[in-house]
Amino acid sequence: MDILSYAWRGPRGSGKRTQLLSFLHQKAVQYSIPFEVKESTWYLAKQNTPGDPDDDDDGPTGKTIPYEYSMFHLGFDVARMSMSDKVFIQSILTRWTGQQDVTLSHTSYKTRYLVLYHAQYVTDESTLQLQEALEQFPNFAILLTTELPICSRLRDYCME
Repeated sequence: MDILSYAWRGPRGSGKRTQLLSFLHQKAVQYSIPFEVKESTWYLAKQNTPGDPDDDDDGPTGKTIPYEYSMFHLGFDVARMSMSDKVFIQSILTRWTGQQDVTLSHTSYKTRYLVLYHAQYVTDESTLQLQEALEQFPNFAILLTTELPICSRLRDYCME
């Protein structure tokens, strides 16, 4: 059976994040693993484009964004990504879908969840990237919070 993705929809302050974290806690109990949400900073490698006046040859890092994580989820607030979300989401998907993580095959839980808070701000390019990842990786699912109905490209993958 395909792994389901979910979207929690409602007005601001209605408890979408609380319900999403409760869902993740239930999954952790199901897999008999501890569920502890930690926070960190995601570092995006600097994109070097020729002739970019903002290029800083000395700088080892580019943009950053805070995120939360547990043993089987990564959570990002799309509202903090601004219009750079397509770059961040590509970076996240490359690392999180298992393309760079061989340890996933040795765990008791096979599903990895990408959590996107304020998903109504996801750009069209990022939506295409998410759709492609959902089609290609059977152990990958998304959990969204949104104030608006989810876009048609993701509607077939998500229970709302």
